[in-house]
Amino acid sequence: MSKKTAWRPVFVWLLLAFGCAFLSLTSIYIAKITGALGSTQHDVCFSITSSAEGVTQLFRSTTPEIFNEQQSDSKALTKGTQTICFTVSLGEKYLRWDPSNFTSTMQIDQSIVNFYGLRQLLPLKQLASNSRGITSSSAMDPSWILNFANDDPQIYFEVGDSIRQKELLYAAILITLAYGLTLIGIIFLLKKLILEKNPAYCMAIFAMGTLIIIYQFSGIITVGDGAGWDGMGAPI
Repeated sequence: MSKKTAWRPVFVWLLLAFGCAFLSLTSIYIAKITGALGSTQHDVCFSITSSAEGVTQLFRSTTPEIFNEQQSDSKALTKGTQTICFTVSLGEKYLRWDPSNFTSTMQIDQSIVNFYGLRQLLPLKQLASNSRGITSSSAMDPSWILNFANDDPQIYFEVGDSIRQKELLYAAILITLAYGLTLIGIIFLLKKLILEKNPAYCMAIFAMGTLIIIYQFSGIITVGDGAGWDGMGAPI
């Protein structure tokens, strides 16, 4: 076997990898310019110990200091140790957390941002830098103890650009892997269909395509993404 022939599979895999990476970056760029990227969500979670029951609420916004009830989410707060998570869009980087609606004491052990398994810490010092309605707070590594002066304590903070950039990189890696697996599957099927002319694969592809078409027109599979007919109106 010549050296040129031996290196051919390596070049094919490199070409496949670069192709997947290009498709991934293109997808993220299109999502960014169309605004879809900003609506992608991650979870903001707090590991806390509360001295009283109540309600905890997180406000989210795309601009600082401008919050309203429509862009907020409330969770029941129990007495004791618990983890509270709020779902937030990536574009809503400015947050206001109302830890409790009762005069009480709370210990915050950890605050994280979770993006499809990518967990990043929110520094407690950042939470402590801009708060209202908190009479006293003591920073104990790695915890933060708060005493609320009234029933409306507020903590203002934001999800930093470094966290969002890591999430974009993580998303690019996931999309690249998804494209890679898809392309490998397509290449494998084409090889079986074209080069080997395997009748079993021909029948499988035909049956799968037929089922997708039937399910689409019957409405069993609800698409609802505007890309085709989902059984709720006339075919496009």
